[in-house]
Amino acid sequence: MNDVILRQLTREDYKFGGINGIYNEILIENGNWTSYLPTNELQFVDGLETMSCVIQSAHNCLEIIFKYLKINKILDQDDLKFLEDYEDDEGNINFNDRFTAKLSGTTQSGNSLWAVGQSITNNGLISERDWKQTKYINWKDYYQEIPQSLLDKGKKFLERFNINYETVLLQDFQKALKYSPLQIIVYAWKKNNNGLYTNDVKRYNHAVCLILKDPDNIFDTYSPFIKQLEVDYDYWTTAYKYTITKKINSKTMTIQNNYLYKLVEGQSQIIALGMTDGLYWNDDVEGQLQTWMEFVARNKGDIKDKIISVNLADWNSAKHFDLKKNKK
Repeated sequence: MNDVILRQLTREDYKFGGINGIYNEILIENGNWTSYLPTNELQFVDGLETMSCVIQSAHNCLEIIFKYLKINKILDQDDLKFLEDYEDDEGNINFNDRFTAKLSGTTQSGNSLWAVGQSITNNGLISERDWKQTKYINWKDYYQEIPQSLLDKGKKFLERFNINYETVLLQDFQKALKYSPLQIIVYAWKKNNNGLYTNDVKRYNHAVCLILKDPDNIFDTYSPFIKQLEVDYDYWTTAYKYTITKKINSKTMTIQNNYLYKLVEGQSQIIALGMTDGLYWNDDVEGQLQTWMEFVARNKGDIKDKIISVNLADWNSAKHFDLKKNKK
């Protein structure tokens, strides 16, 4: 098995814990995602090795988060109605692995976490049942061209939900699990005498979803789907963490006092200081600089995790004021 392509971090990669505009909200304090697992799916179908572990592990992370949001009633009725089309026979959100595998450029050498993350954020997601045959004949059959109607549907998903990802360094795995399951790279697969999976393969060659630390449990695309790893398992040093935010907002955005809000949709990239009654900003260069300085001063320089990227729907849902407190 060798279906993951390793890629070193670059300056362009968003990093967990940095100032990157991705809003991280703690969902599970103990970092245990085992109650929200998606439907079991093999990457080996109809005798065909699809080399899609990177795609399926990314989808599994997202499917787990959506299940958490659904069970804990964080999604509103419009979201739930939209997502009905993405549910499988078990009632779980189930994204189409073939769709992302094709669009991300999966080859018979596998794929990289970065390429798959880019594809999801740029092309969106469709339902598993939208593009599924009863049987796949060969590689070319599985990776055939995608109908335009399904490409359009993927874009429709992005009109409602924004998907971001950021890299997580090994020392931050435990902390990052509070926010999301993690897409990690491992050695696959060999057991020790206690039935735990070990590092003895000595080659990073497989992507899975980390759902719990201490003991370390992963959700896989080969049976058994849940595997427990030995203590001090030697992971690849970087994981990916996915974040889901809404684009369509039917109610007023909740604003956190003294946070900075960055409009990331449309032609203008504007920042505003969040106050309990609305957003404060001026769009000229001097006003934007003044907004930033006020934000830093109010937080006494401690601005980590206090910058929130928002879409146009959220931005427009709030009340707006200029820096002299005049209503816009």
